[in-house]
Amino acid sequence: MPPLHSEFEDMLDSDDEMPELVDMTGDDYQGDTIHTRPRMNSSPSPAPQVQRLKPAELEDIHMHDALIDRQDNVGTDQEQHGGSHEEDRGMAISNKESGRGHGRGSLQPQCDDSNSDLTSTTETESVEADLENIGREITTMSCAERRAAFKRVFGNKTVCLADIDEVYTYVCSSVFDTGDQPEEMLSELFEAYVDQVTFHVKLWPNYDTALKQFHSDPQRLQDCGELRLDKTERERLSRLDWDEWEMRHVMLVISSPFRGGLIEVRLTAVPTHHRIGCKAHATAKVVLMGRPYLNLTEFVRDTCDEINAAKALTYGTNGFQLADLDELARMFLFEPPWWAV
Repeated sequence: MPPLHSEFEDMLDSDDEMPELVDMTGDDYQGDTIHTRPRMNSSPSPAPQVQRLKPAELEDIHMHDALIDRQDNVGTDQEQHGGSHEEDRGMAISNKESGRGHGRGSLQPQCDDSNSDLTSTTETESVEADLENIGREITTMSCAERRAAFKRVFGNKTVCLADIDEVYTYVCSSVFDTGDQPEEMLSELFEAYVDQVTFHVKLWPNYDTALKQFHSDPQRLQDCGELRLDKTERERLSRLDWDEWEMRHVMLVISSPFRGGLIEVRLTAVPTHHRIGCKAHATAKVVLMGRPYLNLTEFVRDTCDEINAAKALTYGTNGFQLADLDELARMFLFEPPWWAV
């Protein structure tokens, strides 16, 4: 499969170097970040044709109300999420479970313990080492062994939605030698990637964090209730074949222009009752916030209820397509009741 390319303003300066895992140790460490080079071709090739399995039933799904963390104490590093609009675009968000930060385009290992030492070089190099090990042994593995290995590498990892194809290109180059990509194995790798990885993207509701209330300013509303993707990213993602790139796990990071990562809304594609297509299951978790924005928390909780009560996705049959996420994002645009207008 030919590599996919694009242009990013925050990529490496050199066009000749392949992306690599960078060890960011010290106080600013934010996980194993995969830096990617700019694409040379703006027309990505289609994803490999794979036979996608229907998503398995979720076992022990709890009501998301129990996941809303109404903590009283706000961490001292909360103000690190502040900044201007340009600063917010590249802001780190919390890891899927551990609350660790990671930047865009990262493939970050799961942290099982909040006290784990993520500054160790062993943790930093784990993803790269796992991919290289699979590449060395892949020809001797059975189909079941390959699927298990891919699931182990991708499980509980996060990648910025804007970099979904760029990171996949890097993964392919790490596992397969140049020009040597068996179709069956490539399909298994792709299926594991879109099924296991959580793809995160920021979203602004029409909420003023300074006034701690919702607003209806027409000019400011233009940036609310939609995925925070710039024009170049939106155009590039729209060229992907989303019938193939359907995602099972997505994280909407509820933010604002001056506050990043207020609430994480985790979306999982689950089967419908009639097993025709799939629907979204939403859970929410407050990140470094506490009581100051309880009205926003209540609104997000109610919106998650609406998502969980909705029927099948409009576009995706095995997972979320970009158009499905656009529809869900619009649900986070607060509209005051008629009597309050």
